[in-house]
Amino acid sequence: FFSWPLLQMFGVQLTKRLKPFLRLLCFPDAEMERQYRNHQKCTVKFFACFWCFVAACMIGVLKFEYRALHIPVTLSALPFGVILLVFALNWVRYMERHMLQLLSLSTALIVVWVSWSTAVHIDARLSSFKAHSLHPVWEALDGHIDAKHQLEAALGDMTTDHMMSEHIYILLGLLGSMVLTGAGVCTILTVLSTPALFFGTLAGLGSNYSALYVLRLCVIMCFCIIINLGATFFRRAHFEDQHTFENTLEKNITNHRMADSILNHTLKNTMADAAGCIELFMAQVGDVMAMELQHLKLAQESLQRGMRSCHNRETFLKLCANAYQPILTSTYLPAFAASLTEGRPIQSDIPPLTVSMDQTLAGLVLDNALTNAMKHGDPEDPDVHFSIQEVDCTDPQGLSPSVSQSTLSSLPRESTMSLANPVARCLLVFQLSNRANPAMPPLNDRSIDEMFAGNCDRPRAHMSDRIGLQHMIMAAKAQDMEVSLASHGDRVVFTARLWVDRGVQPSNSSAHQLLPAQDAVSVDEFPEGLCICCIDDSASQRHVLDHAVRYHLRPRTVHIFGNTVDDVSAFIHAVLEEGDIAILDQNLDFTGHHRLGTDLVAQLRASGFTGLLCIRSGSSSPSDRQFYLNSGADCVIPKEGKMTDIVREIQQAYMAHERRRAVDEIPRGSVRAPSDACIQLPGQL
Repeated sequence: FFSWPLLQMFGVQLTKRLKPFLRLLCFPDAEMERQYRNHQKCTVKFFACFWCFVAACMIGVLKFEYRALHIPVTLSALPFGVILLVFALNWVRYMERHMLQLLSLSTALIVVWVSWSTAVHIDARLSSFKAHSLHPVWEALDGHIDAKHQLEAALGDMTTDHMMSEHIYILLGLLGSMVLTGAGVCTILTVLSTPALFFGTLAGLGSNYSALYVLRLCVIMCFCIIINLGATFFRRAHFEDQHTFENTLEKNITNHRMADSILNHTLKNTMADAAGCIELFMAQVGDVMAMELQHLKLAQESLQRGMRSCHNRETFLKLCANAYQPILTSTYLPAFAASLTEGRPIQSDIPPLTVSMDQTLAGLVLDNALTNAMKHGDPEDPDVHFSIQEVDCTDPQGLSPSVSQSTLSSLPRESTMSLANPVARCLLVFQLSNRANPAMPPLNDRSIDEMFAGNCDRPRAHMSDRIGLQHMIMAAKAQDMEVSLASHGDRVVFTARLWVDRGVQPSNSSAHQLLPAQDAVSVDEFPEGLCICCIDDSASQRHVLDHAVRYHLRPRTVHIFGNTVDDVSAFIHAVLEEGDIAILDQNLDFTGHHRLGTDLVAQLRASGFTGLLCIRSGSSSPSDRQFYLNSGADCVIPKEGKMTDIVREIQQAYMAHERRRAVDEIPRGSVRAPSDACIQLPGQL
């Protein structure tokens, strides 16, 4: 009564312990088992070569030891042919997953050969005794039949014992090297069938053997099975631990990235709210207190610059992983420089040029340089100057003193990021200078080289890891930009040189562009008296949108929604009833409810709305923008833009939308396919 539960409990625990062995150490997960087998391909290939080496050596030694015996050539050539075949197939890609089966079959064949070789060597050895070694003794015993039979029996037992031991050692080497490749049904069956194959062949050839040899071979069989299962169990346990560690690490990285994305999105929305409130306040105050609010204006521009940095998060991740592919877009240099210097008291000299370059990489380098100039310059007055110069490489007399002829010859004439169509090339020189901090030791060539190498001994904060400098150098290398730092008197000069294509229009409309205002769609004919409907879950953003739309667009009616989840249906109804322009926040978070702006866009298109649909979101990467456009939106408005720029983009998108609708003659009430038109805000990276 009491023993049965104990036995059952013991049986359950024993089954759990032996479960890997009962399943021949296979993982229950098929994908994990496939990964393990792929992981073990090199191990199996190595031990297959080791098996060939051991088999060839042991059989070769046996052949050399008994070279005086007359053994048939075919008997000696058979195992070497099998060994060569296994060695050759071991390097065939198709045979990688079948090597265990091939080794098991080859081992079984050689086991049969070893049994045959044992019988042949016993007979040949006895014949050699009679014909050569003991021939005089054999002739002397011609008249003594009993003595002759007794000597023959003794020689037979001695020869059989010696040959059986020699060949069992060969079996031990073959089985031992085979079981190291790994456990499987084929390997275990081969080991278990070895005694039957060996002694069955001997019996078929008429050879006699002692039961002691059967016991020896059974002990070897058990030893090989233990080694086979033990080695495989250790490898699988190690792989499982590694697999668990990698999955846990990947899961933690995924969770951290999700948390980082949430933080990044929240930070952008918070900064957008703060910048919008500041802009709304300054618009209400007007020019009365412009001078008194200068620092507040700088704070607003700093917030917008920070939002653009958050916008480039995906680019920074790819850059750190060495997986970033530069994207060339047409860039209007004054707008590009303004996006870097806004919120900073910097004097700039920028030519009105449009060039093709990677704005994100160039912006990362120059933004770090500007930050360092403001941070490490003279604390009283850093006096930062920023300039961009187009160098005419064909005129040595027109070169800037900062650009020597040797520097031009060392730079690549053809950038690795050039576009398909050959265009005019030019060298841009970005130069940034600031007054040096008198409390810091002066720069020299050695300290500059160590700084760019990442092992600078100059004073710095104890917790600083120079991540900004590392990323700046990484971004410069990714776009073939040459950077240098020099000290001239009391000023520190940072110079960056980059070959660009001049006056190239980008082919990818979804790329972030910095274009001059005159290249955009004309908004002079933008009509007044439209009905504009907006929905946003942020109260501050609703106030900012309401003020900007009413003040700049002069609409007939403005409907603002987003206070509660009930406003969603009211927004849909208002847009379908009288709306001309609809502005939707992508992520609408209400208490207990979450709605996507793209879902509302699809619902409006399905209901027959043909007006302008604008998605406004803090997530506006190229993949996000394409997703919004494919969902039916006409344009994408990033939250990091100024309200004046947002209004201008709405005007441009509306005029382009009306022009397309007039050309396509879209009837009122029909569902239109989503447009690819999307014009980036001036001043956005």
